[in-house]
Amino acid sequence: MCLFSNTPTSRLFPPGYGIANTTVYFPVSPFLALTGEFDGPTDDGYADVFAVGSFNSRMVNHAHRQIYAANNKFTFFDGQNFFDLDDLLRRVRTKRADKSPDPSAEDHAS
Repeated sequence: MCLFSNTPTSRLFPPGYGIANTTVYFPVSPFLALTGEFDGPTDDGYADVFAVGSFNSRMVNHAHRQIYAANNKFTFFDGQNFFDLDDLLRRVRTKRADKSPDPSAEDHAS
């Protein structure tokens, strides 16, 4: 589940349930997801591959520790390109390697 602010917010007023301009993203199953806004329009619909990929990207980008997928066919869409689970894992490993400290640069002063 993810709460997303549709407008820029300050830390004093983060998005929340029942707060204007907040969208709730809630994956229910591999084939069903809910999205909605407080007092927003209601409708049922089918999501195309772009909407599904965007939904998946939003969930992944707001995950703190773990991401679950039914299989390796899980796709993401970043607004320009599609990528799959293997691409995501490569990106995470690259980011992690970029953030890890250089062991040769450790301060040995006592």
